[in-house]
Amino acid sequence: MSAELIPLALVVALSPVSVLPALLLVLYSTRPRVAGVSFAAGWVVGLAGSMTALPVLAHVVAAKRLDHLLDRLRSWIQRRQAEISAVALVVIGAVLILTAVGD
Repeated sequence: MSAELIPLALVVALSPVSVLPALLLVLYSTRPRVAGVSFAAGWVVGLAGSMTALPVLAHVVAAKRLDHLLDRLRSWIQRRQAEISAVALVVIGAVLILTAVGD
């Protein structure tokens, strides 16, 4: 049942209908560069939060069936910890630089 809802949830989350009002608010704000960076950072944080919540929800719903997949995911994250940290730091640094340049 939940596997059937994932494509629908992705369509709703990535639909231009849900993004368009936010983009219009960014474009017509008094400081569009700062608003744009904030909007992009919000999307990154939202996606990161949803990617964090996904394994937790999967474990709650089907713990026995997904233990193997979660173990594989954990080992992948442990192997790639340096790369994940580097990407996160680059994104945070870029947001800080763009915010400072915009002011």
